[in-house]
Amino acid sequence: MNNFTLKYFRSRFSLLLSSFFFFVFFVLFRFSLFAQINLVPNPSFEQFDTCPDDVAQIQRAQGWFTCGNSPDYFNACDTFWVSVPDNFTGHQYPANGVAYAGLITYSGIPPNVREFMGTQLISPLMIGQKYYVSFQVSFTINKNPDVCIAANKIGAKFSTFSYIVPDVYSPPNPALINNFAHVYADSIIKDTANWVTISGSFIADSTYNYIMVGNFFDDANTDTSTVNLDSVSVSDCHSYYYIDNVCVSTDSLTCSNNVGIKEIEDEFNFLVFPNPATDFIEINSDKNMTEVTIYDFYGRKIIERKSEGKSLLIDIPFLEKGIYFINVNGIWNNKFIKL
Repeated sequence: MNNFTLKYFRSRFSLLLSSFFFFVFFVLFRFSLFAQINLVPNPSFEQFDTCPDDVAQIQRAQGWFTCGNSPDYFNACDTFWVSVPDNFTGHQYPANGVAYAGLITYSGIPPNVREFMGTQLISPLMIGQKYYVSFQVSFTINKNPDVCIAANKIGAKFSTFSYIVPDVYSPPNPALINNFAHVYADSIIKDTANWVTISGSFIADSTYNYIMVGNFFDDANTDTSTVNLDSVSVSDCHSYYYIDNVCVSTDSLTCSNNVGIKEIEDEFNFLVFPNPATDFIEINSDKNMTEVTIYDFYGRKIIERKSEGKSLLIDIPFLEKGIYFINVNGIWNNKFIKL
């Protein structure tokens, strides 16, 4: 083998080796960013298109929809029927922010009455990957409309199909009540004062891209307990739970913190607002920023801005929906969701 041939093969080997290490670095870098992300958009129902002003308006919370019957949306922007903390079905402050959802998980008569709500995940689940799931619930008691049964089995189910119903009063698809959920509470939740966290994990066996919340077990497989009945008949009762902080992530810490977008603190103390965002984001810091760069989920540089202050406003209406990462002064310190 002559010198030219030897140099050629050495050059090719060096190029292949460099490409391999770059690929490994990219995969690890991408996974490390992905691992801390909540895949549920608008997880605490803060973003809305129109302020709710009546029952059965879960679709007004951005990204959420009904999968059967009439789940509700509560927000402090309303002043009466579906307000926060006082509303038609009880009294509760949000676990996070100024809003939450609510739904019926059991009813005395007729049988198997359920309300389900769902949303599309930011990205599909990966087969074989372990995912952590959590959300918070709070039981409410109200004699009008007869909320006087506490129940178990409220949980989360994943699907490749949305199960969106044509209108908010349509019954759920019978396939939803099949005595299975990926994560659910086996104990009866009666706490009306505090938020109770329901959490668990599972290994994805499909590329699920929707999450639904509700009680997916039929009456025969749901345990109940009457609460403060007085003169109300059991057959007239149903169970009702507020829902907040829905989380799905490959990182257990992300969901155990029960936050929508986990802000990463560093020596600069950055804050990104709003998050999720649609038209713009504002980055604020307690120290001067010199350069701000935004990357997409695949590590591609999308936006680069120079800065000389502690606040920077960036327009983002042209960005595709998804997750973006922010690098300020050479430090990875935050991320946001574009809706």
